[in-house]
Amino acid sequence: MATLAQAEGREVSYPEKCRSVQARKKHKEKTIRDNPEPLYDDYIQLDGKRIKNNLIFYTTLITAWKSAICEEYKQPHSHHNLKARVEEERDEPQANGTDSEEEDPVKLSPSPSDHRLRDSLALLELDFTEFREHAQLKLSDSHNTNMFIQELKDELRQLKKDTNSSISELTRALRELKEENQTLRTQICKLEEDREKRRELLQTAKRNERAVTEKHRRQHNSPQHSSYYRLHKHRQRACHKHTDTRRNTNITCPPS
Repeated sequence: MATLAQAEGREVSYPEKCRSVQARKKHKEKTIRDNPEPLYDDYIQLDGKRIKNNLIFYTTLITAWKSAICEEYKQPHSHHNLKARVEEERDEPQANGTDSEEEDPVKLSPSPSDHRLRDSLALLELDFTEFREHAQLKLSDSHNTNMFIQELKDELRQLKKDTNSSISELTRALRELKEENQTLRTQICKLEEDREKRRELLQTAKRNERAVTEKHRRQHNSPQHSSYYRLHKHRQRACHKHTDTRRNTNITCPPS
């Protein structure tokens, strides 16, 4: 429930030239229409007193206000929470009366119903203030909700676009990796074949080398090879001896 401080509104101030009832009413309507945001106090004359009986404001969204208030505050009674009227532009009529006629209120005798009416009006002012604040919040929330939904739709659309782009890039990268993997497998198989061939060639070369070594060893240890070696050594010693004899002969014999 709104407090009394929250339910207070502005008071319309009238210039000096607004002396007639119609002029003051037209000025009040213009002020409210030019300033639709704040609430304004509305007064009546009762028992010689000026009593605030309502809070008024100007709006072009009568149906929206009525729907929002009636939806939030459902009433089982036949009367409505909000009464609205469309003010028509009127020319200021000629003032036929006097200022004293405008300012003299109709004297009414006080009664218990008047007190109840005042209490009801005070409660109505508070309720109406709550209605207006809630309706403004509803309208603001609805606008913000629509904007938020639109932003979510835009973000979702962008997210889908980015996701599809990422999927396409990943698919392309995966295809390239598969091709590269196949190429590497082919190269590895070729390297394995080359290594196997080199291993076989190396084993063949080692076998040939062992065979040649074994052949040389057998030839060296054979009897024919030993006789040939002894004969070769004997010839070498004889040759060396003959050479030494000739050298000695040349030294002992003087020249003729």
